[in-house]
Amino acid sequence: SLEPFRSDVERTQWKRVQRVQELLLFRRYDPIQGIKRPDHCELHTLLSDSREWPEDGEVFRWAANLCQSLQLFKGQREFLKRALSLGEDRKTREQLAKLALNLKDLSEATQHVQALILSDPNDGSAQWLQGILLMQSQEWAEATKSFRRALCCGHDPRKAGIGLGMACMGI
Repeated sequence: SLEPFRSDVERTQWKRVQRVQELLLFRRYDPIQGIKRPDHCELHTLLSDSREWPEDGEVFRWAANLCQSLQLFKGQREFLKRALSLGEDRKTREQLAKLALNLKDLSEATQHVQALILSDPNDGSAQWLQGILLMQSQEWAEATKSFRRALCCGHDPRKAGIGLGMACMGI
């Protein structure tokens, strides 16, 4: 839907989104790699502060995906948290849990995994994430239980089976 800007601040925020889109659309030729790529310096600067972006969950999730592809994990986390602050979203929370696990931030991972399980104890993906979290905490026996629950709840049998095997080896 089209709506007028409410302020100059909001106009500036959307200009930031526009500039990122332009950088991604009009790529520059890189003579060393022989491929076209966006101007990473300016792109990194534009993605460096989520507070300078418009209050829009879809825009935050899009920016988080860009940050992930550029390996700007701090920015990815900020954008995902901003998106989650606008309303609970299972996929966003799951992305935050996976990011925290990848960054070995067990405290934050625990918070997100517990929220996922609390909202739906029969979610196989949440149970699988719980198993990964427990393995990183070296709680092997509990991890095997989580991977078995993940299998029972219909999570990808290959992933859950690999997790279960690794947890059993940990025991």
